[in-house]
Amino acid sequence: MKKNAKMILAVISAACIALTACSKDTADTSASETAETATSETASAVEYDLGLDDDGYFRDVTASKYIKMPKDYKKYTVSKDVYAVTDEEIQSELDYFQSNYKLTTEVTDRAAQKGDVVNIDYEGTVDGVAFTGGTTEDYDLELGSNTFINGFEEQIVGHNTGDSFDVTVTFPDGYSSTTDRTTGEQTIELANKEAVFHVTLNKISQYSMTDADVAGIMSGYKLQDGTAVTTVALLREYVEENLRMNKIQNEIEQYFIDNVKLKKDTTDLVNLSLETNLKYVENEATAYNMDLETFVQTYSNYKTSEEYSESLRSQTEENVLLSLVAQYLAEEQDYKPSVDEVKAYIGSNYDNAVDTYGAGPLAQECMYNKIMGNYCIDVYERSAAAE
Repeated sequence: MKKNAKMILAVISAACIALTACSKDTADTSASETAETATSETASAVEYDLGLDDDGYFRDVTASKYIKMPKDYKKYTVSKDVYAVTDEEIQSELDYFQSNYKLTTEVTDRAAQKGDVVNIDYEGTVDGVAFTGGTTEDYDLELGSNTFINGFEEQIVGHNTGDSFDVTVTFPDGYSSTTDRTTGEQTIELANKEAVFHVTLNKISQYSMTDADVAGIMSGYKLQDGTAVTTVALLREYVEENLRMNKIQNEIEQYFIDNVKLKKDTTDLVNLSLETNLKYVENEATAYNMDLETFVQTYSNYKTSEEYSESLRSQTEENVLLSLVAQYLAEEQDYKPSVDEVKAYIGSNYDNAVDTYGAGPLAQECMYNKIMGNYCIDVYERSAAAE
């Protein structure tokens, strides 16, 4: 169910801003951020029209003529078990939020422990030879994140700021080789080799978050009742709401996939999306100086480009169906997103995004998120009332 926009704080960041589809107040979204990071060669070569008009509707398509909705879609409810949110899920999102925004305070009265962020310098050697890629200064590492080789982070625990010490680890099987750091002429094999890293612990910090942090980062974000998210407590409530709606949206999308019937063949619509996606992948392969077959085998779990294409077709068929459902609901409400709505939804990257993708795909995403988001909320309210 790829159509679902993730609605949790893991995607609210400077690098990837994407708010919930299941919210009546939406802001920046993933399409705008993708546009920002797309290479100019790829963006100029791919046509993202997808058979859409500038309002985000499939061109010359009336959704009600293509699909038959389930009889109960206006009364559909889900069980409480579907949208139950645990404290662990909420805390996981809050932990990621703090990590992503580096919300920490310095620790000066104890040794480093799991969960801390330590700033370190290190130099690695194999058989006494310093190797390329094994030396770094001023590196922030979260202990317990498993960012480094097994055993590295654990050996920092218990040390204090200012300590210098050795960490001994073994590189895993299959690890690539490198060269000596001094001349670059000697090949250093790392796979299954013991390495010693001389580490200096510069600083210990722990995650913490204030109301002021939240108010600054979450400016413009609101709860479903319109309350601005300005405190840690409100942020927790925001996370819980969005986790709940994310679960409901997953259930709703599967409900539509399983129960909506096609009245007209959608092959042409699917093929337009497939052509765009495959062209994008082909361009990426070219950028890596690979043919499509090699690229797919190298950077995916698929054995052939044909296998990849078939998997992509299945996903695309579901996405087109869900887009038709959103258009059906929009047609019922006589709704089309205005340019100002799309600009507000996409955010500061609108001009870049519209140059890359065109108006149609951005308007469709805006419409999908608003229409399906409101439907999610309606389902939740009906479901809660029925409990």
